[in-house]
Amino acid sequence: MPDTAQTLAVTALFAEGGTTIRGLHTLRVKETDRIAAPRPNCKKLGAEVIVEGDDLTINRPGRSGPP
Repeated sequence: MPDTAQTLAVTALFAEGGTTIRGLHTLRVKETDRIAAPRPNCKKLGAEVIVEGDDLTINRPGRSGPP
């Protein structure tokens, strides 16, 4: 269900640890790059957002480092 990745990225802001969403290669060929799209707004809320290839990692505000 790759189309839920953006919703999951926002939900990850409230997760206890970091969240990595993998296998998102199909999201790059949508109307926009949906892997990178959540990044600016999540960062505005204080989260660390890492995009590596087709993976998206969100570390909630106040937590840094790998999940």
